[in-house]
Amino acid sequence: MTQRPALAVAAPPQSLIPPCVMGTAFSTSQNDCVVLRHMAHAQVPATPLSSVADCQLGVMLCRFRAVFSVTLNGYDNLAVECLAPLGRVWQHQEASSFIVVQEVDVCGAPSRLAALSLAFVRDCFLGCGVETLQEACARSQWSVGREELQTWFI
Repeated sequence: MTQRPALAVAAPPQSLIPPCVMGTAFSTSQNDCVVLRHMAHAQVPATPLSSVADCQLGVMLCRFRAVFSVTLNGYDNLAVECLAPLGRVWQHQEASSFIVVQEVDVCGAPSRLAALSLAFVRDCFLGCGVETLQEACARSQWSVGREELQTWFI
């Protein structure tokens, strides 16, 4: 019987603004949420996704909280957000080729988490016509609960 390594989770420093707040407030929506717009970042190169190493792809997608669609059964799409390279929360030799994602849902609803392979993630982006790292890291408008913003800004 093979024994798996223990799951080690490190908490981020509380003095840093979370990456999910990388946007400009655009408007307010129902359920007491603030709608944010993506802030373009010059530091993301327009490198073709096919030539970006898995490790770099995972780090960049998670740093900018990229969002993409996953087809569940060939018909239904589910939007997911990149959170962290799996290797940051699970020390295992195969973890470097996976990222942790969460379901993007209505503001305030609980999210489901999953670990997806970077090869699959790259294929999802390419399948949607996203061909560069810069395009993959850009995200459409999204909602953040006002209470979450107040935690960091008040």
